[in-house]
Amino acid sequence: MFREIKEYVHINLSKLRLEHSLSTSLICVELCSRFGLDEKKGKLVGIAHDIFRGVTLTETIIHSLNDGYPLHEEEEKNPVLLHGRLGAELLKEIFGIEDEEILQAV
Repeated sequence: MFREIKEYVHINLSKLRLEHSLSTSLICVELCSRFGLDEKKGKLVGIAHDIFRGVTLTETIIHSLNDGYPLHEEEEKNPVLLHGRLGAELLKEIFGIEDEEILQAV
């Protein structure tokens, strides 16, 4: 699954965002190892945490209005904050991920 998500990120995000996501993935593995958590999940969360950042703010707002969750005041002021919850939805829809630990971490 990691390879497929990495390919998606590579295609859909900027080079800078891809490098950031790869670095985050390595840090997540290190933290999972240190705290006795699942390193494979950490690696996947790290690469996927910004998976929705390649979308325009207009598209982000439209998707958030259709995801069934209310918009909080802070999200209305800063729509970029929505990328996490929308990224989790994308992981469910495109990659079939249902693991709540992964989805919540994203």
